[in-house]
Amino acid sequence: AFAGSIDVSKVLYVGQRPWRVGYKEGQSCSPEDQHEGLFQVQAVEARTPYSWIIVQALSSAITHFNKHRSPRMRETLRLQLGQEYVASNEHAKALSVLGHSMDVFRSSKWWSFVVTSLTLSLRCAYATAQVEDYFTVAIELLGTQYDTTEDERARIQGNLERIIANTIPEPEPNCAEEEISKAETLWKSGLAKNWCEDRIVTQPSIHVSDPQSSCFSIHVAQLATFVQCKTQFTQMNFNADEALELKVYLRSSAPKPVQFTRLGVEFSGEMYQPVHTTAGEASSATGGSGADSEASSGNRGDLCLQPNETYVHTFRFLPPEGLLQNTEIRDQIELSAVHLHMGSPTTCDPVLKWSAAGSDMTLSALASTNAQLVNMWKSTATRGPGHYDLWENIPVCPFTTIVNREGNLFLGFSHSPPALVKEFYPLTLTIRNDEKHTVTSLGLTVSFREEAMVESSHLSLDKPSSADVNTGSLQITVPDLQAGAEVTHTIYLECQQVCKRTLVATANYGMNTPAAVGDANQSLLFQTTASTDIQSVHPFEASVHISSLKTDVIDNVHKGEEFLLTAEIKCASPWPVIVDSSSLKLSRPFVLADGDEASTSQLCNLHLKGNDVATECYCVVVPSTATVRGSIPMGSFSLLWHRAQAESSSTPVPIETTLSLPNTSVLDVPFVITAALPSHGQVRSMLPLSYTLRNQTALIQEIEVEIESSESFMYSGQKKSHMRVAANSQQMINYNLYPNVPGYLPIPRLRLKWLRQELDDNLLKRSLPTHVFVMPVTS
Repeated sequence: AFAGSIDVSKVLYVGQRPWRVGYKEGQSCSPEDQHEGLFQVQAVEARTPYSWIIVQALSSAITHFNKHRSPRMRETLRLQLGQEYVASNEHAKALSVLGHSMDVFRSSKWWSFVVTSLTLSLRCAYATAQVEDYFTVAIELLGTQYDTTEDERARIQGNLERIIANTIPEPEPNCAEEEISKAETLWKSGLAKNWCEDRIVTQPSIHVSDPQSSCFSIHVAQLATFVQCKTQFTQMNFNADEALELKVYLRSSAPKPVQFTRLGVEFSGEMYQPVHTTAGEASSATGGSGADSEASSGNRGDLCLQPNETYVHTFRFLPPEGLLQNTEIRDQIELSAVHLHMGSPTTCDPVLKWSAAGSDMTLSALASTNAQLVNMWKSTATRGPGHYDLWENIPVCPFTTIVNREGNLFLGFSHSPPALVKEFYPLTLTIRNDEKHTVTSLGLTVSFREEAMVESSHLSLDKPSSADVNTGSLQITVPDLQAGAEVTHTIYLECQQVCKRTLVATANYGMNTPAAVGDANQSLLFQTTASTDIQSVHPFEASVHISSLKTDVIDNVHKGEEFLLTAEIKCASPWPVIVDSSSLKLSRPFVLADGDEASTSQLCNLHLKGNDVATECYCVVVPSTATVRGSIPMGSFSLLWHRAQAESSSTPVPIETTLSLPNTSVLDVPFVITAALPSHGQVRSMLPLSYTLRNQTALIQEIEVEIESSESFMYSGQKKSHMRVAANSQQMINYNLYPNVPGYLPIPRLRLKWLRQELDDNLLKRSLPTHVFVMPVTS
């Protein structure tokens, strides 16, 4: 086209004016030509598609800023790119571009950009008849977080209700007639019929070919929607036989009441089935777990949310059956999602989905709320559940723990500690049914808490011998117990060593009880434990030592020399005990001096109580013909005893306690000298004294024997003599003593002189008496 002499079709760039100075040398445009050319240039610019030129420029700029990692600048250009797509009526592309940008704008808190993106996205969703995108944008614009007018929010809510009712929504503002016409064509293209079978619709309905396709989920975790959701288990722990209570708090900021059709919750783990409630109906749950529900805070249970009012819905459901078939339950149940349906599957059913705790709080932020939750659970009893002053004060708890209720079956031990080592210590175990129903399949196990105690302790239900005692745990079968019934069992414990041990009784039983939700019965398993500490002590503190016939303690014994073996038994038991008998078992070559093979007990039927001491003495000798030498064990000393209280029973079982005798050295000496003297004498009465010299060598020994004089005694016999003692034979020397004074008098000393070899007289004469008691003459 030409404007006078100006060719406006050859304009090189937007804004170029060809008639300006320099257009042609020596030529100029008249004002009339310039005015006419301006209209021509504007007409050419109006017909040129500049949006696509701008789109290409913005795409290159987005690539540039993406390369240099500038996300905010990149998303700002994307917003402009979406606006250009809208200007060029490419609403589908604009919707895709704006959807990626809004997440960045939300995280950066660029709320003005978020509002601009949401407004454009809503217009694009309407223009393209995208129901899911329209709902996703509209539920966010319905909230009060953005500066959206009340009329605009009411219009958006009305459009959502029209879509749910299968009617075409009203046009969005700022839409051109051509754009509205095209959008209505897209919305009407899905119409199947104008009349439904069950009701008459005055406006066309949206066709749904597959009912499942009408249901779509909108994940609102990152969206500022008009509906807020919080979830809360009412207790930190729930018993396995009670119903779990989950409260779902909902609040709507829409300008008008919003009717929802279905509320459901899902849990993590395959064992837990979803639970849901439908408006106007009772709650239900799949999988046969049973459920119940109730609505509070002024609601009628119809899932109708009034503006800015808190709706509370309580789900009550039972733990899964598979979890109840275990006596040790500690399972954590965690809420994974909350579903809130706005429509029905036969029309259009958008579902608002909150993951975990809801949009107001995520699981990662719950670690710091434990103290708040504990305070909430404690205050529930005083203020009542579900009563909070502000929405912000409602704590979030999407998890709880299911534990097995402690059984009401009573288990109790009764006994009189401490236990004595090796006795059969009786304990009475009482089993009483304090449950409200009959206890069945009752199995009772009695064992030690410490595994090391199994080898040193024995359990039994009777009083068997040690060989028949069960060294493991006791398995006791108890018949079914009616409510209030009671049985007792007596358990006998034999301790082999001194220590503290814990005896644990564990009862596993079943019970059929009415379910907390529903009318069916519930089969539950329970476990009850009881324990008692038992300290064992030694019944006796025994000491055994050897001494000469003069009762002097000696470290070794001589062949052919008699010595005393003394056992002192101190009663260390806090309970009186009765010693039934005692026995001495000597090892070779030790024998009793009197020649008896079996010793006669000196402690028969002896009653001992705390700190009493009993002594038993034996005269023992090593035959001179024995061929042993060195340190050898002497044998053992045994006591048969029982508790004094056990006499009340019909047949008390005696317990044998064996003490090991010490080792002693046996020396081979050439001579053994013994003396025979009465235990006492009388003044001026004869007191016979006889010495026996036994030669234990294979040689003849020559000895000079001399007895010293004493002022206390007169004596008759050889004062000094010379004798020979044949090999392995003995000689006797006899004296008659006549005491002069009464009292404990020293015996005249005997001196020996060995003519063929040197011997220590003190070693040989250690068992000879040195004093005798002389009584005065009676008148």
